[in-house]
Amino acid sequence: MAKTWANRALAVAETDHAKALECMRRRKGAINDAEDLGRSIQRFHAVEVQIERDAARCRALLDEARRRASELTAMSSHRSALDAITGVAGDGGLPGTVEQLFSRWEESLGALALDRPGLVDTFAATFGSKESSAALQAELDALLSR
Repeated sequence: MAKTWANRALAVAETDHAKALECMRRRKGAINDAEDLGRSIQRFHAVEVQIERDAARCRALLDEARRRASELTAMSSHRSALDAITGVAGDGGLPGTVEQLFSRWEESLGALALDRPGLVDTFAATFGSKESSAALQAELDALLSR
């Protein structure tokens, strides 16, 4: 823009001195505006670089927090698993055999099945009911024959 005002000043300098001076004043203003804009751009870039550094630092802190949370979750899960195994053993240590562990597990599942009739195997229950009825009938017959 400064070059445009300089060319205008040259064009009117011989015919209108006042206009030429005004063109030169505007040229100087354009130069000052361009310099101010250049300084603003430099400040903007400095702020941009600082924001990028801050964002990178925040990302690193967030990554560290996620890693630490994952580590603590794993430690907590490990502790819960050990507590569950310790509770199965009953003596504060690891169970003596794997069979003991599964036996306790089956017992707890059996208790759960009794608490929730919908979870009982109806096919097996049908056989169990017939076998139980047959045994009771045999006892009744023995009692009646005395």
